[in-house]
Amino acid sequence: MEKRTLKIVTFNARYMNSGDGEKDFMHRLPIILKTLRSRDPDVICFQEITMEMRRLLLRELPEWPLLGGGIWNDGSNETPCIGYRRERFMPTDVSSFWLSPTPDAPSGFGLDQSGCCRICISAAFQPLDGASAFRVFNTHTDHVGAMARLLGTGKILDRISAADSVRRLPLIITGDLNAEPDSPEIELIRSYTGHPVRDITSGVGPTFHGFGQLDREVKIDYIFTDLEPVSVEKWTDAENGLTLSDHYPVGAELWLPDAKA
Repeated sequence: MEKRTLKIVTFNARYMNSGDGEKDFMHRLPIILKTLRSRDPDVICFQEITMEMRRLLLRELPEWPLLGGGIWNDGSNETPCIGYRRERFMPTDVSSFWLSPTPDAPSGFGLDQSGCCRICISAAFQPLDGASAFRVFNTHTDHVGAMARLLGTGKILDRISAADSVRRLPLIITGDLNAEPDSPEIELIRSYTGHPVRDITSGVGPTFHGFGQLDREVKIDYIFTDLEPVSVEKWTDAENGLTLSDHYPVGAELWLPDAKA
């Protein structure tokens, strides 16, 4: 039987910010649309999507519905979300939870955390071509607090364990984790034995360039999975001096096993 693959990308799109001037999302939108259409990922794991960005993406890219809401219960503020090709996949078990002691309500850990609540979007996807279902967790952990990131990562692993206890599926963890590869937060995922995964993006180099304003570019964007990669690529597309975002998206093509009888 012919092997099937899944194309997925983690993409911090940089929230709408008029202070970005010519690099604001509205100026970058044409190259974002062009790139997504040409690369045609099956699943897009966005971070920093505001309600207005969501509206624009749904209007321009209706073939990718978006799962996930805002940071607050009214759907406002920027958020991670997951886009998927509607003609290829059926989403199930869709949920959102906050990285906090109260995962069902907007809050944070306090401690060293910024003023931003942090959230994770998860969903299982059933391919419509007979391949195995798989589960995705997409998040954006805190940009200030190392302890908040560590505790938030633990909450994600707890949810993975709970999901596995109901139905264990191939797993993909994506996101802007605001932590470099040698940090305790990343080691916590790497050493998790409940559902072992590996960072298939380890060879792509820096992913956060800050529109060229950083003293040192860093790797903080990840795809962890137990699926075997066909290829992994950092998206460095640019047009008329504009990059896709202040992050490089990272895409991967993964082998999907056949569904179990």
